[in-house]
Amino acid sequence: MISAVGPQQSILDKKSGFYMTPEMEKEFLDSHAHIVAGDVISKARYNVDKFQNAVSLYPLKGMKGSVNSNFYEFLTMGIVPYLIGSGMLIALFNAATKYFEPSQARFAAKTGRGMAMGVIFYGIIKNISKKFIEIPVYLKNGVDINM
Repeated sequence: MISAVGPQQSILDKKSGFYMTPEMEKEFLDSHAHIVAGDVISKARYNVDKFQNAVSLYPLKGMKGSVNSNFYEFLTMGIVPYLIGSGMLIALFNAATKYFEPSQARFAAKTGRGMAMGVIFYGIIKNISKKFIEIPVYLKNGVDINM
C-alpha cells in the first residue's frame, strides 16, 4: 500500500489535521510537563537533569535564537555560576596550601575550610528557607505551591 505521508506508520491528529510519526508523537508527549514523585531519588534525578540542561542544552538554544527558549531556562542557567564559582573558590584555597609556608598554609587551609562550610550552609539554608513559605501556605490555604 502506498502512503501519502511516507514509509513510517503515522497518525492523524483529528483536531488540527497534523500528521505525526511515532517518533514525533513520543517526543511530543515527553516534552510536556508531568508531576514528578516527591521522593529523594526523584528529586535528585530532577536536579541532576536540570543542571545538565542548564550547562549544555539551554545555552545552545538561547545562542541559536530558538523560539522555544523561555525565561525559565534563562533563570535555570543561573545555577551554573554558583556551583562552578563555589567549587573554584574552595579548590583555589585548598589546592594552593602546598605552595605556602607552613604558617601561611595553615591560615589558607582554614580559610578554604571556612569557604567550603559557607557554601554548604548556604545551600542548606537556601533549601530550608523554601519550607518557611511552602508549609504556612499549605496549612492556611491547602495549596501546594510546588505543583
